[in-house]
Amino acid sequence: MERKQPSRLDIYNVACELIEDEGCTTTLDVKRALQDAGYFASQALVSKQMTIIAAEEGWDIENVEGRYNIYSFEPAEDFCDENCDCEQCVPQDQDTDDENRCPDCGCLWENCECEDDVTTELEGKVTIEKRLSGMLLLKEACYFADKHDTVEVTEWANGEGIDVTFSTERDGEHKFELTWGEFNALAAVVAKMTEV
Repeated sequence: MERKQPSRLDIYNVACELIEDEGCTTTLDVKRALQDAGYFASQALVSKQMTIIAAEEGWDIENVEGRYNIYSFEPAEDFCDENCDCEQCVPQDQDTDDENRCPDCGCLWENCECEDDVTTELEGKVTIEKRLSGMLLLKEACYFADKHDTVEVTEWANGEGIDVTFSTERDGEHKFELTWGEFNALAAVVAKMTEV
């Protein structure tokens, strides 16, 4: 049976189920649940879709040390629509004039809608690149791999090299970059070693 790539709705449904069961989830948890359900899900695809879903649904996103995001539901009533000094917007231990407030409108940065103006300005400067990417379940090539372990190779947008990401249950994610010249050198060395 050929495994199919999950749709945004599939990712949304799995993420909702995980958040309802556990209170929060990560892209890695969603990817593994999708793979358990028979989907061919890459970390890059799930991460991209989770970012879009979370923004559309107004989910809370907590970035952990720049390494991964934790997603959870945030009830709509937890956010004030206007600038206010309620306990939700200004916790008791926080001064109303600190650096966490937007200088333009005075609200907390996390509730600020002024950022939309900055985003609109930057949108015209964003370049979108389609990049060639491939993924393989490591179990297909390595006896020691677990069933969710993957390798994903993505060509750089400028075409001058590749990013390689190994995602394993034992060691987490390992990434490295190679120019095509470095890749060819590595392939030549490995080929020579296997001749011996």
